[in-house]
Amino acid sequence: VLYGISALFIFTFGPVNAGCAYIIKNLIKGEPVFLWQDFITTIKRNWKQALPMGILDLGMLGLSAFSLLSYYVNYENYFVLFWTMLLIIMLYTFIRFYLYTIMVTFELGFFQIIKNSMIFALLGFWRNLAMFAGICLMIFLVVWLGSLFIPIAVISIFILIFATSAFMGTYAAYPKIKKYMIDPYYTKSEQEEAEYGE
Repeated sequence: VLYGISALFIFTFGPVNAGCAYIIKNLIKGEPVFLWQDFITTIKRNWKQALPMGILDLGMLGLSAFSLLSYYVNYENYFVLFWTMLLIIMLYTFIRFYLYTIMVTFELGFFQIIKNSMIFALLGFWRNLAMFAGICLMIFLVVWLGSLFIPIAVISIFILIFATSAFMGTYAAYPKIKKYMIDPYYTKSEQEEAEYGE
């Protein structure tokens, strides 16, 4: 049963992230959100890209965590690789928030989404760095409060960390996407045709 649940998580990770990215993007734009309708519609529209993207994303997260833990355990021999891995994880965190936002906003190919996300990760580096620092600070506060009162940590992990991190990431990503991929090429009226569901 546990193996079955794990396999289900692998195949639903990408589509769920795509659905959440669309909802959060509309919240940031100040547009109305129909929670379940928008979520399900976005998954139906983007599942062909979201499914392999989610598997790739989950694989990268798993490998990054495994590598970081391995270098930490052998820190004396691999301290350079440990800090290099931390830098890679930070950059990949930047990339991830662009991946799903671009996917649900434009009709682009799989590798074009990845390429554009990597470009934006560097193009908006300081904005992304502020977002990353905010997420790290929030996690630190949750862990610190959790050490004082464990139920707070348990509740915060499921209610606060994931949702707030996703909002902060999309809040940092979308203005850059709009600045470089929408504003120079479309008038305000044409943006409605360029973006999904609008």
